[in-house]
Amino acid sequence: MDQKAEQDAKEAAAKKAAEDQAAEAIAKKKIADDIAAAAAAAAAAATSEAEKKAAIEAAKNKAAAEVEAAKHKAAAEKATEEKAVIEKQKAEIEKAAAEKAAIEKAIADKAAAEKAAAQKAAAEKAAVEKAAAEVADQVTAAASAAATAASAAATAAAAAATPPPPPPPPAEKKKPIKFKDAVGRKFSFPFHLCNTWTGMEDLIKQAFLHVEVIGPHVADGHYDLVGPNGEIILPQVWETMVEPDWVITMHMWPIPEPPPPPPAPPKVEEPPPAESPPPLPEDPPPPPPPENTEIIIVPEGLAPSFSCSDLSSANIELAKKKRPPPKLTPIQAWIGGKSGKGKSLKVLKKPEVAIQHDIVCRVM
Repeated sequence: MDQKAEQDAKEAAAKKAAEDQAAEAIAKKKIADDIAAAAAAAAAAATSEAEKKAAIEAAKNKAAAEVEAAKHKAAAEKATEEKAVIEKQKAEIEKAAAEKAAIEKAIADKAAAEKAAAQKAAAEKAAVEKAAAEVADQVTAAASAAATAASAAATAAAAAATPPPPPPPPAEKKKPIKFKDAVGRKFSFPFHLCNTWTGMEDLIKQAFLHVEVIGPHVADGHYDLVGPNGEIILPQVWETMVEPDWVITMHMWPIPEPPPPPPAPPKVEEPPPAESPPPLPEDPPPPPPPENTEIIIVPEGLAPSFSCSDLSSANIELAKKKRPPPKLTPIQAWIGGKSGKGKSLKVLKKPEVAIQHDIVCRVM
């Protein structure tokens, strides 16, 4: 019985635990359902609020669009009305301008017609006046020609009746200027050549062209010209003062004396000439060379370094080398006084190298 009770207790405990778990699950489910219901209610409330806001915003946008459309419609109607007014005014202005242009054209056409008529009348009048003037000119020319012919005939008749007048007297020749220069010479200058200072100056320069002492001073103008009354005539008033047949005298300005010559340098006494040294004794002439000598050829650029005294002291003997005598033609032998068949003529041979007073001479 204890086991059964224990089993029953265990079963009761397990049942109670199962029931407790089921109750707890039911409670948790209820809580979850409540939470879900609350969430669904909140979501529904939020959706409703958003829908309300969207509806309100849509209503506002619709009203704004309707207002904007009304504004655009009013502006379009106003622009249409203004355009119609402007076009009407433009048409009226163009109509007035056309009427004004037509009036101005009519006035211009009328003025042009009047001007053309006036020009035509003026041209006709000018043509008539020109024709009348031509006729008058022809009449005047004919009358003038007749008067000229009559005058010429009268002049010719008077000339034939009156003797010719005597010819005019020749122009009086002006007397020359009498000029006396500074050295006492007298000249007569034609007045037309010396009535100006330039002409008078040129004549005076020509007169003193070859005078050595005062010629340069005259060329420089260092003189005065004195008139017949003893007064000096300046170059500026020469043309207004000088007259024909005047006597002009030339006076030179004071000529400066030439500078004195420089003083002569003092005479320096030369010392007496030194006594010349006594003449050196002349070297004796070199001995004559032997008849037959050996030819010594010295290369160019080399010279022996010994003198005549060296030769005499060293007693150098040159080896003698005999040469065959030269052959002479019969004429050369005859000139020499020999027949040419005997002894040959002696020919003096010059040494190729000669040394005298330490001077080397080479025979080239």
